Amino acid sequence: MKKDKIIIGIHGLGNKPPAILLEEWWRLAITEGLTEITGYPKFDFEMVYWADILNDRPLDPDETDSDSDYFIKEKYIPASNIHAQSQEDSMIQKISDKFNDLIFNKKLHENFPSVTDWVIKNFFSELDIYLNGKPFLDETSELAAKDVIKNRLETILKQHKNKKILLIAHSMGSIIAFDVLSENKSGITINTFVTIGSPLGVPFIIEKIKNTKTGKLKTPDSITNAWFNFADPDDKLAVNYELEKIFEPNKKGIRPQGQPVKNNYEMNGDPNPHKSFGYLRTPELAFAINQFMQPEKGKLEKWIREKVNYIKTLFGKK
Repeated sequence: MKKDKIIIGIHGLGNKPPAILLEEWWRLAITEGLTEITGYPKFDFEMVYWADILNDRPLDPDETDSDSDYFIKEKYIPASNIHAQSQEDSMIQKISDKFNDLIFNKKLHENFPSVTDWVIKNFFSELDIYLNGKPFLDETSELAAKDVIKNRLETILKQHKNKKILLIAHSMGSIIAFDVLSENKSGITINTFVTIGSPLGVPFIIEKIKNTKTGKLKTPDSITNAWFNFADPDDKLAVNYELEKIFEPNKKGIRPQGQPVKNNYEMNGDPNPHKSFGYLRTPELAFAINQFMQPEKGKLEKWIREKVNYIKTLFGKK
């Protein structure tokens, strides 16, 4: 295992299982994808867990009552255990499509900012808490949830500042990561940024995070090598995967590289193209991780020279 490299993950919105279990499930999903292209993979991984900041307790893996708020409805299961996908009722699907056309309408959010606030407040309560600087858990707290959450990510990035970092951010986690990397208060750099199921291209998110002076979005300068954005076309929260059309390049000329992928996650016959586990085992993400894990060309050549010279000394050659 390369101790000088680490994969860091940050999850999305919604309550989650306990931190240790969620980290293990992410690790298993990543391993599942890497196994398909590299055999038996080895990597160092750490999860940035922030669900506890907005929830009183985590989802319970031992809860059997499906009506309980703490029942885990979507657990990690290997792709090999997935069977034929169910089909939604056509009428329900039509209603869902019409609703999505409304809340993801670009011109509507550009021309009517109040609609943006209404959508976020009524359909994405956790995002509302984060974006609008509300306190976490209760109204008596003096700390804004946004600052506490960002601090979680920043702290872990600082702990690994001397390593080469690949940061995987899912869903709302990509907004948090974008904020931290853009502000970059600690001068931290990451080698590779990977966003999965990211809403950074969704109109009501763009209106909230764009530069108020320029009206544009810029790739954080703290990204030094690449930014990959993977999205399933059926994932409504990642409907615009071509973030390169929205984000300007950073000082190194880096901007997002969008690519459609197939998220094959489902639970009990119900597909969820937004689920993190399905994204984490896609071959596209596996190839990005494998590329990140490869030795640097210069270091590899130096290592080979050193080994050759050492072998020569064993045989009395110069």
